[in-house]
Amino acid sequence: MKIILDKVKENDSELLFRLLEYSLFEESFYDGNEMNQEGIFDYPDFSLYYTSQDKEAFFIKDNQTKNLLGFIMIDNVTNKHQIKEFMILPNYRRKHIGKEAAFLSFNRYHGDWEVSPSMGSNTAHHFWKNVIQEYTNHNYQYQNGIFNFNK
Repeated sequence: MKIILDKVKENDSELLFRLLEYSLFEESFYDGNEMNQEGIFDYPDFSLYYTSQDKEAFFIKDNQTKNLLGFIMIDNVTNKHQIKEFMILPNYRRKHIGKEAAFLSFNRYHGDWEVSPSMGSNTAHHFWKNVIQEYTNHNYQYQNGIFNFNK
């Protein structure tokens, strides 16, 4: 399956927010993040991902069917790029879609990259380690739970 990264626009923000909430719920098993009194995980600066030049969000979609497969949120600050949030919907995991989405993201921006997998999630750590090793041909640094490399 070929995938595309479809930039999130303001009119798509509600869908991104729902997906982000699902992702934060999944991560809460590992990072202890708590919901607020309205049953929502707080996410400061969420609106900047569709209004700012320094933050971008993309839906991960099947190029042929345009089916939604997941999302990725990236911060771009002075030639440093950070994957802040990343999720592949459960039905599409373990099909190399996450790896392809990560590679498309890395190819999109030149410079330094930083990826910090969800704290405590061995699955997320293993995924990112394998993806970054392959992408960089083992040319990366790992310290304090953060992968760093230059593209």
